[in-house]
Amino acid sequence: MNPDRSRTDVVGAGHGTAADAGSATILPALVARQAAATPDAVAVLAGDVEVTYAELDCRSSRLARLLLGLGVGPDSLVGVCLPRGVDLVVALLGVWRAGAGYLPLSPDHPRDWATWVLTDTGAGIVLTESALTDLVAGTGARTVCLDTLSAELAELSDEPLVSPATGDSLAYAIYTSGSTGRPKGVMISHAAIANRVGWAVQQHGLGPDDRVLQKTALTFDAACWEFFAPLVSGGAVVLAPVGAEHDPAAMVRAVARHGVTVFQGVPSVLRLVAEDPGWRDCTSLRLLFSAGEPLHAELCRRLTDGLKVTLWNTYGPTECAIDVTAHPYDPALPTGPVPIGRPLTNLRVLVLDQNGDPVPVGVAGELHAGGVGVARGYLGRPDLTAQKFVPDPYGPAGSRLYRTGDLVRWRSDATLEYIGRLDQQVKVNGVRIEPGEVESVLVSHPDVAGAVVLAQDGADGTKRLVGYVTGPRVPTPDRLRAFLRDRLPDPLVPAAFVALPAFPLTTSGKVDRAALPVPDPGDADGRAPYVAPRNAAERLVARAWTELLKVDQVGAHDDFFQLGGSSLLLTRLANQLRAASGSKVALRGLFAAPTVEQQARLVAVAEEDGPPLTVVPRTGPLPLSFGQRRLWVLDRLEPGSTEWVAPLYLRLSPEIDAATVRRALTALAQRHEVLRTRYVDEAGEPRQVIESPGAVELRTVEADRVDLDTVFRAEFERGFDLATGPVWRALLVRLPGTPVPVPPTSVRIPATAGRTPAGESVLLLTLHHIACDGWSSVVLERELRELCAAFAAGRTPELPAPPVQYADFASWQRGWLTDDVLAADLAYWRRTLAGLGPLDLPTDRPRPARRDSRGALAPFTIPADLATAVRELGRRYGASPYMTLLTAFGTLIARYAGRWDVAVGTPVAGRTRPELENMVGFFLNSLVLRPGLHGGLRFGEALEATREVCREAFAHQALPFEQLVDDLQPDRDMSRTPLFQVAFDLHDEGLTGGAVRADDLAAFTASWQVAKTDLTLFVRVQADGTMLGALEYATALFDRTTVDRMGGHLVRLLHAVVADPDLRLGTVDFLDPVDRLVATGVADPFRTGVPDRCLHEVFEERVVASPDAVAVVFEGVELSYAEVNARANRLAHRLRGLGVGVESLVGVCLERGVELVPALLGVLKSGAAYLPLDPAQPVDRLGFMVGDAGASVVVTESALSATVAGFHDGDLVVVDREDLSGQPVSNPVPVSGPENLIYVIYTSGSTGRPKGVCVTHANVLRLFSTTYPHFEFTSSDVWPLFHSYAFDFSVWELWGALLYGGRLVVVPREVTRLPDEFLDLLVRERVTVLNQTPSAFRALVGFARDGDPRLAALRVRAVVFGGEKLEMAELAPWTDRFGNSPALVNMYGITETTVHVTQHRVRATDVDGHGNPVGHPLGDLRVYLLDSYGNLVPVGVPGEIHVGGPGVARGYLGRPELTAQRFVPDPFATSPGARMYRSGDLARRRPDGGLDFLGRIDDQVQIRGYRVELGEIEAALAAHPGVRDAVVLTDEPTPGALRLVAYHVAEPDASPSTAELAAHCATRIPDYMVPAVFVPLDRIPLTANGKLDRRALPAPGRALAEVDAADYVPPQGALEERIAEIWTELLDVEAGARTNFFAAGGNSILAVRLAARIQEEFEIELPVRTVFERPTIARIAEAVEERIRAEIDELSESDLLAGLALLKEQKG
Repeated sequence: MNPDRSRTDVVGAGHGTAADAGSATILPALVARQAAATPDAVAVLAGDVEVTYAELDCRSSRLARLLLGLGVGPDSLVGVCLPRGVDLVVALLGVWRAGAGYLPLSPDHPRDWATWVLTDTGAGIVLTESALTDLVAGTGARTVCLDTLSAELAELSDEPLVSPATGDSLAYAIYTSGSTGRPKGVMISHAAIANRVGWAVQQHGLGPDDRVLQKTALTFDAACWEFFAPLVSGGAVVLAPVGAEHDPAAMVRAVARHGVTVFQGVPSVLRLVAEDPGWRDCTSLRLLFSAGEPLHAELCRRLTDGLKVTLWNTYGPTECAIDVTAHPYDPALPTGPVPIGRPLTNLRVLVLDQNGDPVPVGVAGELHAGGVGVARGYLGRPDLTAQKFVPDPYGPAGSRLYRTGDLVRWRSDATLEYIGRLDQQVKVNGVRIEPGEVESVLVSHPDVAGAVVLAQDGADGTKRLVGYVTGPRVPTPDRLRAFLRDRLPDPLVPAAFVALPAFPLTTSGKVDRAALPVPDPGDADGRAPYVAPRNAAERLVARAWTELLKVDQVGAHDDFFQLGGSSLLLTRLANQLRAASGSKVALRGLFAAPTVEQQARLVAVAEEDGPPLTVVPRTGPLPLSFGQRRLWVLDRLEPGSTEWVAPLYLRLSPEIDAATVRRALTALAQRHEVLRTRYVDEAGEPRQVIESPGAVELRTVEADRVDLDTVFRAEFERGFDLATGPVWRALLVRLPGTPVPVPPTSVRIPATAGRTPAGESVLLLTLHHIACDGWSSVVLERELRELCAAFAAGRTPELPAPPVQYADFASWQRGWLTDDVLAADLAYWRRTLAGLGPLDLPTDRPRPARRDSRGALAPFTIPADLATAVRELGRRYGASPYMTLLTAFGTLIARYAGRWDVAVGTPVAGRTRPELENMVGFFLNSLVLRPGLHGGLRFGEALEATREVCREAFAHQALPFEQLVDDLQPDRDMSRTPLFQVAFDLHDEGLTGGAVRADDLAAFTASWQVAKTDLTLFVRVQADGTMLGALEYATALFDRTTVDRMGGHLVRLLHAVVADPDLRLGTVDFLDPVDRLVATGVADPFRTGVPDRCLHEVFEERVVASPDAVAVVFEGVELSYAEVNARANRLAHRLRGLGVGVESLVGVCLERGVELVPALLGVLKSGAAYLPLDPAQPVDRLGFMVGDAGASVVVTESALSATVAGFHDGDLVVVDREDLSGQPVSNPVPVSGPENLIYVIYTSGSTGRPKGVCVTHANVLRLFSTTYPHFEFTSSDVWPLFHSYAFDFSVWELWGALLYGGRLVVVPREVTRLPDEFLDLLVRERVTVLNQTPSAFRALVGFARDGDPRLAALRVRAVVFGGEKLEMAELAPWTDRFGNSPALVNMYGITETTVHVTQHRVRATDVDGHGNPVGHPLGDLRVYLLDSYGNLVPVGVPGEIHVGGPGVARGYLGRPELTAQRFVPDPFATSPGARMYRSGDLARRRPDGGLDFLGRIDDQVQIRGYRVELGEIEAALAAHPGVRDAVVLTDEPTPGALRLVAYHVAEPDASPSTAELAAHCATRIPDYMVPAVFVPLDRIPLTANGKLDRRALPAPGRALAEVDAADYVPPQGALEERIAEIWTELLDVEAGARTNFFAAGGNSILAVRLAARIQEEFEIELPVRTVFERPTIARIAEAVEERIRAEIDELSESDLLAGLALLKEQKG
């Protein structure tokens, strides 16, 4: 196919001319014209009511005048909330005549929908009737009730009113559902809808004899043409009865009664209409229209049989004014889909592939629609508008295309065939399938009336096709399969079929696919839907399922998780099956066998599950369980910590008094030994000591409900002493009574009426977790309630005696779970967690060196409907609600953390035997779930992956967590919990306490003060179907507002994924509108207009204003503004004589001096842009820049001319040698404009090749106009030119002075490196505006620290920081000395966005705080923080800085590929074609919208204010003949002191010295890029996947890691030697002074023993945490010495004398 020919063939062309954009051809004008022509003709028929054109005209004119009086006008929106009737027609026409657009609101929609739409649009007026006002109440919109305004309207003029609207004005905005769950408003213009209605009238000859049935709800766009096609053509609109859209018979009756000639519907409705007995009597019909769904010939035949009717198939999205294409049904077509045809008048269609190229005939592609019908876009959604409404590459300039998301193909007859939705295309068994293709074949079966095909997820996680069919005699599935196999390939034949009496429909009459029933799991794989249990084992399993899952029928092939099972329920199932069968059913086996059939096999096969659990003798101390020992070690690290305080509280009725409660508690302690057990230390090994039963202490207090949080907090703030006990306490809180309601007077009033009885009580038990877990809380609560009830009633409690106690379990566990038994589990976890690193969530404060366990709770609610949807989604994927919530939580955490490898901790019940079900104690074990998420996964796919991860993990839950920690040996980081830092716990069975009332929850939330990890998600299923969520967070890290925001994001994420499980994890939108507003920024009141002249023209204005004022100073030499201008003019004329002009580049290579400024200005006045060539840079680099830029002329000076001639063979203008006196001194005639180049500055390139940034005059001028209101620059200001003019900071310094008539002091190069002399210059020149990189300013801070007296003479009013990250804490000496004056302003900027982007006024709180605040964007810029998928990130979450607005540079010189990569379309901008710059910098947004700068994403860094690409330095270093390989990284030995470190591998037989390498680099790269440290290596360490292993690189200056044998340092002195001996005894290794205890084989329990041995040896108190914080012999020895000295310091003089006397006595 000829390429040019193919493009022509497949670009469909509309016919006719574009619609007039004026007001004469819009629909309200055409209706008015028709009313004037046929005033007495019937316009509207509503039942028996007839309204003429004249009446309609008068009523709509009056209403329009009323609306105009209320301020309505063009492009405003007026809500219309009316039932179908005459008032509705009047309202629509009245709104249009007032010039506004209508906003349809359905009376049948929920109030929330109306509230959302009115809030989103800001519509201020709603036309409605009295009965519907509640629907829109509270939205802020004014309601105008038409049924109460008859008299008021009658007083208004009914003269015809000309609408002020034009074709470009808004006709209506219709809200459609959004893929993220957020509806979007489509804005349609008058020209667009007039074109669609005009096509219907002209193409089909609509006229006075036609009657069109209006039955579509107003909230669907098709309703519009039903109203107005007859009204512009002289016909009548027939209003169907209210509700007829849902009643096919009512539609048929309306057609027959009123002689309707034109009828439209969706195929789902037309199918029902065709089956109505009265359809054949609708002989008045001449035109039928089908739209909204694919139309098949079989239905067409049924519709048209016996009727003389023409049937058209139309196609179009709401975004294109109803329809785009149309095609008449050809009766000769026997079966199959009817084409959607060709474009309507003034519309055009393109079928494009994924690359945007037209596809050949017969090839599927996405349909793009263009022309007058294309909507304006989505209301208030510029991002989505930019995504869906794209530039038309084949249309006129500025034209757009709408991406429909529909797949179509061109037929050979130049018509379009609809295939299906892009988002409905599915893959089954690797084969891509279009469901529409299968549906077409299904409906061709004579007994199938309708068909829908979906891809459903089977129980095994694979996708299978399911066919839904309707019809009077639907064939059996076998016959349908046989029918399809003759016509389709096997992969396209559905695996299951579901016969339905009718399809569920949406309110628009389309098939509601979401409402189609999920087929029975049996059907999904082709088997019978239900297979009864076939043997005793299957029946036993099925009975257990029925009881646990509360389902009526369980089949042999049902899946436990699909039916609603969870991991906790599976634990209970295992216990039930063991008890019922006597078989040792292993929990691990159940996870791997989720069906009844598979589990029945486990019941029949005994598995080894350990010896029987029996009572052990109580003759001495007993061992702790593994879980208890973990808690005991943690308690030793933080003795008496409140972290492991567990609450249990119950509401007790008034009749339960304190004595009864005390008796119940005593009985409870008698029943459960663990409540009277303490835990002692025997030589570093913990042991249980069980005390005899005794009375339990109960404290009682009285408090109001509002004080509960204070009472609870006091209890939670008290820890426990595990060694002395007890490990629990009880508090009874008596609440005040409430008045008894007084009964009606007809009833005898008792004497007690109105009195306040004793109030109810709250019993709060506070236990250490070592004695209790969540399951135990349920047991304790149940038993307490029974004990209290029994004792209050005087009966014996009905509680069986416990057969075994927790101490028996602990002994059994320690004897059974040996290394051999746990080997398989350990191997699994080693494999699963290999390479797992710590998770760093973005925090509000820096992480403390030692973990702070203080915490709080942030509750939130998952509504019942969403909770139901979560459960249903899980069932579809064979997953439990836990797994579904975990997938969502993991996604949220990954998106927040910016990494997909997320580990989430979760507790498991640990009760794997029937005897443990009613035992109280700590059985919990922690698992580490690593779901393996990534951003490209669809949520459904991620859920499937998480399901398998959970099943595997729960099947390997026996390994105690502390053993896993000791084995994996993660870094002993005392700042965080090991292995996981976030956790998730779902309480889906029972309650851990009785308090779920709102006031109890509030009190609990306010009083909770513990966080066991950085962040833990708790979710509890409530009785009302909601899920109560709470995020427990570390208050040392997070603010409450941050965590509240996170909870809201989780709920929004759940909404999105249950609505569309095919959403990819990386693109799920969970931000709310407020988040989005903060993230995209708001307009600044100081925003200025577009510059209308060039920078040098502004300078010339300053020359005129003050010609004699000093402009430039250098080492005592001064130039006035007039002198600078004269020199610049002469140079400009000379340059023009050399052919320099607009967009030319002229190199400027000058040393700092008075000639620099005239030279730069002279270049600009010539029309060219300057290319700064700082002679301090290497000659090779200068030569590259001149050649790359194509500069034909270089301006230089005599001292540099020879150097320049060495790299430039073009024209040279040597300013101090060439006589320019003959050149005119007048200003050259301007030839350049604001959009022309002003300079090109080269920055470091990641490939080793620098890149030139092209900046325009407009870019620079708007920089100063936007910053002026903040700085108020004046002619009195003195600015030093401190920075190289090749660094863009100099642009700010140069023109900040000269554009405002100020004085520019050029700082000599050597002075910039001599802080003392620079300070003298600042004082001498009376500098007012100082611009510094933080590195340079550090010297001035030092002067402030030293109290230098010269600082008192400074006149600086503002210090502007830029160029690199500012360490706020370093400013403390300066702010201590100067306070807030001068102003310190931190400005973030990029060369590509014209110097500065943001600004922040530094305050004292910043210096004392943390972070690097760079403030808010300049007034005309916007800063977006985006993740790697282009999503706006939440507040507080790091994202890449993208800058939009007029500061964005043109691009990179001669680098279109790099420009396209970094300067990208701005999806959030309102103006078409806007771009934003991807900075590669990381920042996060503060709650106030300001930014915290975090650093570079890649290896590009900033040194001394200069941007540096590490790759460029590596390339230079590797060019040395003696270097084989090189890696350059940064190092920060002290905060803010960033330096470059080069690691290099030498060539064989070569050993270049540091001095040699530094000298080599200095000849190729600027001095600031030369590494400070050179480290030789034998090889560059790599990871397993071939990437640089940064962690394996040695610290700068060292070639060996601390643990290497070559670095062995023997213990020094008696103290270290004795500690080393203890190590050797414990670890059986010979340790050096620097050996790490844990790297040498130590673990947590050995750390406890080590601390105990040291305490015993040296008779001191040494906290166990010392071993973790100082894990080497040398550092522990330091701690011991510090402790001994502290004890000596605490001794009194008499104690010391007594000690000395004792020593003498011992010696004597």
